[in-house]
Amino acid sequence: MIFEGEKLKEFKEDIWKLHKLGLGYKVDHMTYFGIIEEEKLVATGALKCYGPIWYMRADVVVPKFRGRGLQRKLIQERMEWLKKVKKEERVRVGIEPWNLHSIKNYEMLGFELKGMRNLKNKNKINLYEIKL
Repeated sequence: MIFEGEKLKEFKEDIWKLHKLGLGYKVDHMTYFGIIEEEKLVATGALKCYGPIWYMRADVVVPKFRGRGLQRKLIQERMEWLKKVKKEERVRVGIEPWNLHSIKNYEMLGFELKGMRNLKNKNKINLYEIKL
């Protein structure tokens, strides 16, 4: 089952734990989406607005639940939410070049590579974008 925002309040600590596990840090001040199975949070993703552009952020799937298409479901759900609630036309995501599974999932759903960006920690990310 996929939930967003208010419906995920009771899983707030679980979201942050999952971010720490998958990303190495806690991500805050976003609109969260999550997949709950057997009363446990098994995947999470978020949306954050930077000026006029919304970004997909913080995709994390519990390791034993990977390979089931959960990230793709979260991407689709967030795109639908943006179409309905925010009426947005452009959405971006930054993906590390080594993260081939995420790149494949986003490209399968229509995101196109638009360039590369250097991060403050000197790492680079590929920037993908889609017009809804």
